[in-house]
Amino acid sequence: MTLYQGNWIPGVMNVGVKPTFNEGKIAPSYEVHLFDFDEEIYGEILTVELVHYIRDERKFNSIPELVAQITADAEQAKKLLQ
Repeated sequence: MTLYQGNWIPGVMNVGVKPTFNEGKIAPSYEVHLFDFDEEIYGEILTVELVHYIRDERKFNSIPELVAQITADAEQAKKLLQ
């Protein structure tokens, strides 16, 4: 869940080194995807609350395989956050 302008917005977050794209990168990144949200908020300060752990990060053999897993993760997160 992400707090933005006093409202909690559901979403998912990846914490890691994005092994499918950045082999050898050691510093983790934090990438948040908010559900049903379409505003330009780059540069804004947000509060992110971790509610559930879905899975470990892993390298995928193809971008379509990664996209399919992200879609499944998002659906699982939506169910968990209901």
